[in-house]
Amino acid sequence: MFNQIRYYLCTFVALLTATTLHADLTIGQLSQQDQINYHILSRMTFGPTPQALSSIQKLGAEQWIKNQLNPSQISTANIDTRCKIDFPSLYMPLTDAIRTYNPPYTKASNSPKDQKRRNRLRSEIQSELRNFVIFRAANSERQFEEVILNFWRNHFAIDQTKDNVAFYAPDFENTLRTHAFGRFDQLLLATAKHPAMLFYLDNHISQKPLSPREEKQVAAAERRNAPKAKSLRALERQRGLNENYARELMELHTLGVDNGYTQQDVTDLARALTGWTAAWSTKRAQADPKAVYNFHFNTKVHDSKPKYVLGSRLTGSTRVTEGSNIILKLAHHPNTARFISFKLCQYLVDDQPPEGLVTEIASVFTQSKGNLKKVYKAILFSDDFLRADHYRSKFRTPFEFTIASLRATNASISRYDSLIYAMNSMGQNLYRCPDPTGYYDFAEAWLDPGVMIYRWQFAENLANNRIKGVRTSPIKPNQLANYIDTQTATQILMLKLKPDLSSANYTALILGSPDFQSQ
Repeated sequence: MFNQIRYYLCTFVALLTATTLHADLTIGQLSQQDQINYHILSRMTFGPTPQALSSIQKLGAEQWIKNQLNPSQISTANIDTRCKIDFPSLYMPLTDAIRTYNPPYTKASNSPKDQKRRNRLRSEIQSELRNFVIFRAANSERQFEEVILNFWRNHFAIDQTKDNVAFYAPDFENTLRTHAFGRFDQLLLATAKHPAMLFYLDNHISQKPLSPREEKQVAAAERRNAPKAKSLRALERQRGLNENYARELMELHTLGVDNGYTQQDVTDLARALTGWTAAWSTKRAQADPKAVYNFHFNTKVHDSKPKYVLGSRLTGSTRVTEGSNIILKLAHHPNTARFISFKLCQYLVDDQPPEGLVTEIASVFTQSKGNLKKVYKAILFSDDFLRADHYRSKFRTPFEFTIASLRATNASISRYDSLIYAMNSMGQNLYRCPDPTGYYDFAEAWLDPGVMIYRWQFAENLANNRIKGVRTSPIKPNQLANYIDTQTATQILMLKLKPDLSSANYTALILGSPDFQSQ
């Protein structure tokens, strides 16, 4: 394997340093419109395909973009049937998913056989979510929807391996899908109330401390050695303010790092969100077939004392709206408008987006009250989006590179574990980011030479059909310009003249080339 990698490494270096080697081996320059179409597809899809190129040429760039901004009008019937069969948890209400994959414990639950079954169910629901994301990213005609969902998954990052988040994560994915083209305040509030986020950032255990009176009751019960003394003391130890979600809500989800708020703001926001948890709707929980699992406000543990956030006292007609109101206020804050606009421009335009563009998009965000579709449209129809110096200026993340490779080779997928393993080797573990910041999408985060070798290895294995459960088609010479720069394509065609270079290895060179890593 390492000999093969060494061979490709030398070849890639040659591609980087080579000049024109054969004057008669040239590929026709793309027309200006074809270059524009390629650029649009490289940013609004996970990589151009012959079908996507045909579509944008037929409709025209402007109409194609408008269609992608209205994903509900694009049929996905060709993949929906398979998705429902292969990824059933993604089509279940949250309550049904919990009942199916995390059934209630019984007297037999401690048996090795039952524990093995539980582990299998947990693994299944985790795999279904990751596989679902890969499959739709590679195959959906609603490509911009998949691209923008990749942005929000990292903005509102959760880790499916933490506690019971595994059972809530598929519904969280659907929550993102529901609101990704709606209003930011509704997206923010929906994630704030979702059990996956409440458990991931520990808000479900954030509670007011015991009052002096309650503390005395616990102490008295202990002195009497009352049966409830231990449970009361355990409750006392459990109770306490947890600022994890409040901090990330300000730092990562709305205002940005150290951008107009203080530590006291974080503390008072956390106090406003005490009692925000998730629970079954009846005391019998799963034993009650009518019980529903969802967001629950526990008024008994809510801190009802006065709070001040961003210079204003929090208000609300009820205690739960106290938290909702401040979340909505954060969603409409000018610093949030700029922070979200910067991140979206960085994602769709350039790692260092023009200052004027960010200001313009922040204005659209504010004036539209966070209408995300209008924000996306303003970016995509801006002059900066099509600037020549932004052509191939973005570097693909491992996820983007993997999906682009699958699309370029028209891959069919029957198993996903090897794809997930490959992405993890490259540094991106889907729905398992170790940090709530999510995975970065700028080049500096991914240009580690030690990791690049795994990209080349993946390209070589994919092209030679050595990835279990994945079958590909070699890239045809006349499709070269769809994926890589004309000069690089010319150089690879020259290498193709070598008799010992197979079509598969020729495809591997394309996938592993520096041009294919960019978009």
